[in-house]
Amino acid sequence: MAHVADPLASDDQGRPVVPDDHLETATCFRCGHGGRLQFAVEPYALRRCPTCDIAFISPRLNLAGRNALYDDAGYFEGSVYSGDGGDDEGGLATFWQHRWADGRLDTVDGYRRRGGRVDRGPLLEIGCAYGLFAARALGRGWDVSAMDVSAAGVAHTAARLGIEVHRGLVEDAPFESESFDVVVAWDVLEHVPDPATFLARVREFLAPGGTLALSLPNVDSLPARLLRQRWWTLRPDEHIWHFTPRTLARTLHELDFEHVALTASPLAPGNLGRLDSMLAMATRPA
Repeated sequence: MAHVADPLASDDQGRPVVPDDHLETATCFRCGHGGRLQFAVEPYALRRCPTCDIAFISPRLNLAGRNALYDDAGYFEGSVYSGDGGDDEGGLATFWQHRWADGRLDTVDGYRRRGGRVDRGPLLEIGCAYGLFAARALGRGWDVSAMDVSAAGVAHTAARLGIEVHRGLVEDAPFESESFDVVVAWDVLEHVPDPATFLARVREFLAPGGTLALSLPNVDSLPARLLRQRWWTLRPDEHIWHFTPRTLARTLHELDFEHVALTASPLAPGNLGRLDSMLAMATRPA
């Protein structure tokens, strides 16, 4: 369909051209405040809630705009997700993706061992893209299911790995309650319309004592604070929520997760070399 590429179109100065009917205003998901303007990146703007300190994009793409963005056949073009995920695909970019995947699996194992869990049972990956992490998790002995909003990603992952892959939003996912020992969402929370609704639904999927694992941008990082509009991870068409370690930890605690463990260190194996990203682990109470 012709509208698919609209959110990715640019004018002669490189600015996004987005139809008005693909935009909506947003408020803080926690308190409903409209936020204070930090800066504009037309047609979007970054705002920050003066009460909750949560940063968000408003105006932002609405559901139609997000669907058009993620369904664009070129969304993964040129990224490591455009290959089949083998070690010889994608060069240096795929090398780093595999290092992060292995580091994150090690981090999940270490976190669970500290809680007395050593088993590798059902694991759900939300936002599987083309299945690089899912393939790594399968190789470690996890029983993997996956989901994504991208039709191309879902089709590729299901065909390549032969696992259950659901297309759609987590709120509509067909998985049963308490189905998974681990749910991972790598670089996903910043994309979802409502983080509280997303995390509450994820909590339902987790078995008592199950582990939630996240990665997401850190808006309190030095690159974010120094570069502002030029921050490479801002991506206002895609990244509509921005957390700090403090606001992320508070959100998880408020949604009844416990034993929250956070790191923003670029030396952490699952975050290696990433100066503006953070990892979080949390537990659904038993």
